[in-house]
Amino acid sequence: MIHTKKWLGIILVSLLVLVGLSVILIPETGAYPPPRYLTFAGYQWRARWYDGSPGPDYWCDNVDAAWIDGAGHAHLKLQEFGSDWYAAELRSETAMGYGTYTWTTSSDLSNLDMNVVVSPFLHDPQRLDAGTREIDVEWAQWSDPAYAALYRGKYTVMPMTDEDAYVDSDWNIPTSSGNVTSTIVWQSNSVAFHTEWTDNAQVLASWTYTPADYLQMIPQQETCWDMRPYMQVWLTGHATETDQHPTDNNPVEIEFTNFTYTPSGSGGGLTLPTDPGYYSAGYAQDDTSTGGIPTVSTQEATYVTPTTARLNGHVDYSGGSGSCWTRFQYGVADVAEVSTAWVPGAITGASVYSDISGLLNLTEYKFRVQAYNLITGIGAPESGATLTFTTCDDVGDPTYLFADPISSTEIDLSWVMGSCSDRSIVRYSPTDYPATENSDLSAYYGIESVYSLSGLLPGTTYYFRVWSTEQTGNYVSDNYSEAVATTPAGSGGTVPYLFGDTANWFTDPDCTRITGLPFYSGVANAAAGIGWDICVMFVFLIFILTIVAGLVTAIASKGNLTAVLIVMGMVLLIGVVAGPLPKAWFIIYLTFSIPTGYLLPKGAGV
Repeated sequence: MIHTKKWLGIILVSLLVLVGLSVILIPETGAYPPPRYLTFAGYQWRARWYDGSPGPDYWCDNVDAAWIDGAGHAHLKLQEFGSDWYAAELRSETAMGYGTYTWTTSSDLSNLDMNVVVSPFLHDPQRLDAGTREIDVEWAQWSDPAYAALYRGKYTVMPMTDEDAYVDSDWNIPTSSGNVTSTIVWQSNSVAFHTEWTDNAQVLASWTYTPADYLQMIPQQETCWDMRPYMQVWLTGHATETDQHPTDNNPVEIEFTNFTYTPSGSGGGLTLPTDPGYYSAGYAQDDTSTGGIPTVSTQEATYVTPTTARLNGHVDYSGGSGSCWTRFQYGVADVAEVSTAWVPGAITGASVYSDISGLLNLTEYKFRVQAYNLITGIGAPESGATLTFTTCDDVGDPTYLFADPISSTEIDLSWVMGSCSDRSIVRYSPTDYPATENSDLSAYYGIESVYSLSGLLPGTTYYFRVWSTEQTGNYVSDNYSEAVATTPAGSGGTVPYLFGDTANWFTDPDCTRITGLPFYSGVANAAAGIGWDICVMFVFLIFILTIVAGLVTAIASKGNLTAVLIVMGMVLLIGVVAGPLPKAWFIIYLTFSIPTGYLLPKGAGV
């Protein structure tokens, strides 16, 4: 017979072991697994793991659902795991404002399954109400044969507050395959959409939305400070509540080959005048009833590097109260060798610009801006004057790198980019200065010249170096700027995972996301051999702890199998009730503790 006091001892020991394991094995707190990050088109993106809208769907972030290939392209895959279908999403970790957003895909979006949606869009994750503060391009047929007979998708603008006041525009496209570019030009008083075949610049659909009460009907940058670009592939029809799936039961993989963002006024595709007099209720994109032929002016190129440049222009007259389309042409021998995509929504007084790449260094290029509206037609655009620019020979060295510790776990970095560069590479190490732009740890890569590096250790000295580069990465500065900083001692924040990017637990093929074990974070990111050593160390630690727990259980129960099973059942029940606590170590605990507690000598009592 087992006494009450002895039972209380068993329960207390079990609880202590659980608490000890949770402290050792869970360095980060919270109900959700650590996010998984990917780098695409020079930006950091977070894969989605939590279920819910849109759909609502199940969502998966493992390496089979979202990944970057060897060419740097992003892949999202809608697929079945077990008996459920899982959607995929990438969300930019950079909040962006007014400007031009473009997504290019190589997948055939004109022949999507009727139940599948592919959407590049803008969204403010801080919104309080569903159906607000969002701007969508949605390739979809909405599981509706009647809709599918007429359309292949829609543009949508969701207002600031009233989710029932959203406005959308349906569109159809010819059946074809090849690269497709979707563009959103977000401004305070207008949103312009443009979709085209990238290979031949054939315009598929476009729409410009300019409401009179734009402060309410269009998300405003000042309030939607966390607006971010997204990419999704998902299922309509409440997949979490039904057995919804693609009609052919085949997975759907979407490849995004590029993403660009250019802020308004500093290199975007379009900057519209802010004078409300330009707009009126019921303003239409192609209203040329009082208009005529547009006129444009070519302006000097800026941000010139060995392989990239920014072409600038100005819309002197759009042809009346309506808008016009604009593009640039450029070339070496002939100005019309290459044409950029047509961008809609330019009205009188707008500044237009386009970032181009793939140029030859030390080469003179001709360029000009063009425009058309319904009066001129796309076949006879109006052109600005032809100007020239010459690409640089190489990128210059960065200067004035400063490292300022602002907390025990964060350091602010700032620097001056080198001449003829448009990107920076910042590397760091807690032991010594990085030797090259590819060695040690990556702090930052991108177009900015300021960055806050977080997740550092308190009371630790870090060594930083920055190099200048350009979009292709073929040109890197010969020299660097360097700085050193020490984080103050303190409790810091959460302890970072040992292996940085929380990519997967091996490959996590079934999307279970068991995060209790430390090697979940991805052994491949550790130095050769070190990762496996740490894994073995932790697994061995778990084994020792469970043996100890089993010994304590055996001593308390005197080897009684029934008593051991009851105690282990109670331990398991605690784990189930706890919810967010990872379940992996409950399984390991039970696996080792039950046989250990039962097989120990029955006489081992107190």
